[in-house]
Amino acid sequence: MKAISRNLSTDLLKSISIFGVVLIHCLSFFESESYFNLYLSSLFRFCVPCFIVLWAFYFEISYIKIHSTEIKKFVIYRFINFFRIFFIWSFFYFFIQFEGQINSIKKIVTTFFLGYGWSGQYFFIIIFQLILLYPIIRFIYYNKKYRDFTIFLLVLVYFIYGYFAKYLPQVLLVIGNRFFIYWIPYVFLGIYLSKRNLIKIPLSFSFCICLIPCEVFFLKYLNIKYDVYITIIIFLSSSLLCLSILKNNHFNKNTLFTRLITYLGSNTLIIFIANPIVIFILKKELIKYTSINLTAPVKLLYLFLLTSVTVFICLLIKEAIQKLKLKKYLI
Repeated sequence: MKAISRNLSTDLLKSISIFGVVLIHCLSFFESESYFNLYLSSLFRFCVPCFIVLWAFYFEISYIKIHSTEIKKFVIYRFINFFRIFFIWSFFYFFIQFEGQINSIKKIVTTFFLGYGWSGQYFFIIIFQLILLYPIIRFIYYNKKYRDFTIFLLVLVYFIYGYFAKYLPQVLLVIGNRFFIYWIPYVFLGIYLSKRNLIKIPLSFSFCICLIPCEVFFLKYLNIKYDVYITIIIFLSSSLLCLSILKNNHFNKNTLFTRLITYLGSNTLIIFIANPIVIFILKKELIKYTSINLTAPVKLLYLFLLTSVTVFICLLIKEAIQKLKLKKYLI
């Protein structure tokens, strides 16, 4: 059977995004309150939004191929498949992180299984909601009147939640950005990008992500409480990055570069779920070196090296899982 060719543009975006996710997690090697951590992590806040866009992009492509009578079964199957990965890895991280300090089952569940456990776990909580509500979100998208009204409300929500969070009820602050409503704009964008004959924009628009640290600087300067994902600039920058990459062909096929991004793009899930344990192990061995006062350029070089090593080890874990024939359970 002839292999289905992959979309190189989506693989490029996935590769950039997964590297950014791991880089943010690797910042835990350094002092958490430093400006270095703050501005560098903010620069890569486009990563999770891009993954939501890509999820909706692929979900819509699959969804339109399903007969209307099979939609419920399709949604449930996707939910169960995703939940299986979430539960197995959350259980694994629970045994690593649990030190017996919590004696209530309810506290264990809320601490380790509702998005506050291992780094990146919250992404699964968001996707669970979006999978189950996708038929409704899709219905809203394809009905202009409902879509326009929803977009208006979401702009308002982003503005209030992004810049005036301190005035919101505590219950909303506790839920944070795990609530599905904050991610609907990215689902809309993913559905939009799944269509053909769309207007292309130059790749240079992707550099709008540099506005994210600038926004953070002004928010910190004005002492405004904000969410690290729910701001207008993050949405606009992430959207322009997705549009500029996914709707343009930036490279020729069959080069070392395209083979690399194809390999990374096809293995983002295992990198996403395995990188916290790799970082946990590396920190036990390397933390003494990260406590040294380093200049910013050296620290940046060290960070990129740590990120690359972490990604490489995650890929080795994937190969081991495949050799042990555990892929259908763990990935």
